[in-house]
Amino acid sequence: MRATTSPFKKTRVEELPAESLVVMRACAETFGTSIEEMRGRVRNRNIADARHAYAYLISKIYPRFSSIEIGASINRDHSTILHARKTAKSRLERLNGKMVDPDFTNKVSKASMMLSKDDSHEVSEGFNIAAEVEKRQKLMDLRERIEYRILLSGQKIKNAIELTA
Repeated sequence: MRATTSPFKKTRVEELPAESLVVMRACAETFGTSIEEMRGRVRNRNIADARHAYAYLISKIYPRFSSIEIGASINRDHSTILHARKTAKSRLERLNGKMVDPDFTNKVSKASMMLSKDDSHEVSEGFNIAAEVEKRQKLMDLRERIEYRILLSGQKIKNAIELTA
């Protein structure tokens, strides 16, 4: 059980940085929750997914925010934010050429696009999750084609050796 006094200041929504609110609003809207639910105690899948997406996006878009600050913005511990980032990253990656979690990936992409269309803030380095996912997909496809060609050329060499023997 947690101690009654927390080292993390519980902030009100009005006290949060504007950048944090913009990302939080985009994630809440995309996942069909509210900012209050994201900052609340409920742990159902949809709200947890929104929190994971928020932790991942805000750390990618605004790297100046520490995990402690991100955690304080949604009333969570910094270790929870580290876990959320890791979980979101693994769900966004591809495994054997297939998306691990296409629904989550699409929602995070949608939230990222909402952020890139929003003119009220600047996104550092033009980060766009949709572009990042597409780039990874192209790299994986290229890698698979190269591996296939190597396999074919190996088979051709093996067949040629067998014919000469």
